[in-house]
Amino acid sequence: PNYVVAPNGKYATTENGLIAPCLDAACTTRGAQQTLNAAGTDLGSYDPGMWPGGFGARVGGDGTVLAYDLSSIRPDEKRTSALGHVDIDLSDSLKLSFELASAHSDSQNYPANGALGPFGPNGVFIKPDNAYLTPALQAALPFGGWFTRIFAPDVISATNKTKADTSRFVTSLSGRVTSNWNWDGYYEHGKSTYHQQLIHNADSSILGIPVPYSFFGWATDAVHSSPGDPTSPIVCRATIANDPAYRPLAAGCVPLNYFGVGNSDPAALDYVFRTLKEDSDYTQDVLAANFRGDLAKGWGAGPISGAFGAEFRNDKSDVTHDMANQPWYSSYLLNWGYDRGGKIDVAEAYGEIGVPISKKVNTDFSVRETRNEATSEQPGSDTKTHDFSSWKAALTYDAVNWFRLRATRSRDVRGAGFRELFLPRVTTPGTVGGFPGPINNPWNNNTPENYLSTTGGNPDLKPEVADTSAFGAVFSFDRVRFSADWYEIDLKDAITPGGIGGLSAQQIVDACYNGGTSACANVSGWGTNDITSVEATSINIGEFLTRGIDFEANYNVPLKRGDSLNLRIISTYLYDMIIDTGQGNPPVNYHGQSGPVGAFGGFNTQPDWQARAWVTYSHSRFTTTLETDYVGSGILNAQRFDSPPGASTNTLINSISDNTVDSRIYLSWSGSYDFQPPSSGHQLQLFWAINNLLDKDPPVAPGGNAFPTNPVFFDTIGRRIRAGVRLQF
Repeated sequence: PNYVVAPNGKYATTENGLIAPCLDAACTTRGAQQTLNAAGTDLGSYDPGMWPGGFGARVGGDGTVLAYDLSSIRPDEKRTSALGHVDIDLSDSLKLSFELASAHSDSQNYPANGALGPFGPNGVFIKPDNAYLTPALQAALPFGGWFTRIFAPDVISATNKTKADTSRFVTSLSGRVTSNWNWDGYYEHGKSTYHQQLIHNADSSILGIPVPYSFFGWATDAVHSSPGDPTSPIVCRATIANDPAYRPLAAGCVPLNYFGVGNSDPAALDYVFRTLKEDSDYTQDVLAANFRGDLAKGWGAGPISGAFGAEFRNDKSDVTHDMANQPWYSSYLLNWGYDRGGKIDVAEAYGEIGVPISKKVNTDFSVRETRNEATSEQPGSDTKTHDFSSWKAALTYDAVNWFRLRATRSRDVRGAGFRELFLPRVTTPGTVGGFPGPINNPWNNNTPENYLSTTGGNPDLKPEVADTSAFGAVFSFDRVRFSADWYEIDLKDAITPGGIGGLSAQQIVDACYNGGTSACANVSGWGTNDITSVEATSINIGEFLTRGIDFEANYNVPLKRGDSLNLRIISTYLYDMIIDTGQGNPPVNYHGQSGPVGAFGGFNTQPDWQARAWVTYSHSRFTTTLETDYVGSGILNAQRFDSPPGASTNTLINSISDNTVDSRIYLSWSGSYDFQPPSSGHQLQLFWAINNLLDKDPPVAPGGNAFPTNPVFFDTIGRRIRAGVRLQF
């Protein structure tokens, strides 16, 4: 089959690197890949195992390198927080409050993606006069060879470090207008700063593609300063003034021996692998006021209640990447986008009314009007304004004292965020034989054509709109309560990003060609033999339709001496998760997929059934809870189908050897003990929690970024014990 789920997976490399020798001077043909020895002095035979290729995994063969065998499952993190709250009664009907909160966190993840070596269709070309080729390697590589080494954990690894600080101040006033009308208002100011670093980040020359700052390519193309003199100093070819490979930007290049283990000069590693930085400052100011009370007495079923209010919010974001000190930023293989910033001003007003129609029928209606103004910090950018409405209508019907029906219908709206709006727009020519490459024009027999590709944010994005319907029933008895609610969420104009995790320029062109008409607005020259430009930016193009049923049950058992036993169960059954990418392809129903979506995907799927149950026993000052989490069995990928080895369907592109994912049940135990009775006015409490009590391993569900399971649903850490004390006075 096209996809194989099997043990002993690893990346297409070895611990010491691979070289495919060129068999002629032009390297039009090459020999089989051979592995370097640990000393980096000679080549030996290499068993690639089964299904090797590129950056993807293979099964079996020589070598053991797989990134997630080395990575930490959870980053090291240190957190501190503080909170202060004061209430002041100014009078019987007026209360003033102040709250101040602060939090700080430091985290480190090691190793992280970043310190990547050469990979891609070819890797990096090693010329036959490379100064680090031993006589044995020179004999094996008379015409040079293509060098690949995706990871080199015994030489260098990357580390991701983050530091975050958040502060928040809130002051509020609340009071009464009349005996049945209350009001409140508040002002909030919050600030968050976030700093992250990816230490030992590679540049794009590891793909064998020249970029303005090809640190890896320059450093590994090492030669003797005097050709033919093996005793002369080793230098980077790109620093030799009269050489065709000379590049002024390569000044200071430190030659790198990346063969084997233990040969790399630390100074060369520091020259090649740089530190990617991002600094983010985000501030928010909010001013809001709310009023609630009775509008009228009604007609015997109860008063007609109402509420209304307004909120004004200002959000500012500024994200920078130390680009003044890193002119090579655009040459990084991995980056966090360009500097961006802007502000979003939101003004909202809402009203809500509750109308009891009769003793058995109650209704509630609410509406919210929103104005959203977005302004980018980029010079020449205009302010974009969107006005939109959201609303909700709800009804309950108490047929008898133990049976209730309920229904809601709502429209919810989400405006685009900072990155979707303000990521800097960059226009790059795509050319035949260049990087980036051309666009294939489907209106011209997929002929490759030169064009202009624009990536980044899209200030013209419309808000996403979702219509939600729900209908349910509630059964309530003395000790038992059970409810079931059917729901449907229909999302239109979903915002799909461009670039990594989103739509490429080619996908947008193909979407237009296949009938995704909303994509055509982003293609200049669509329908002709000459596509001139493509806006590969964020775009309103997708649609999501989700349907399912939520269940909840609660059972209380009073015991002797005031003790109690409570059983609570919540579960959900998802039978539709239909996603239309807007690219002209048929929609896909992802219900039942508990395998991960693609790396950097824009949504998460879920199995058909999930449930959680709690059994809680309370005795005086002692409480304990046993929790059970159930994740139902599912499929690995909704777009693939089972095709066992030897089947006639194995040649089809979506065939897979095993498209199933096992279910899992996790048990957790928690509890607490109060040393003082509640009436004492102060308390010392002991608490504990043990997650994944039986230390269950997750099922095999590979995918995403080569991770072996889906951490959204399955526990990847194992048994975890937490205990502590709380003091109240």
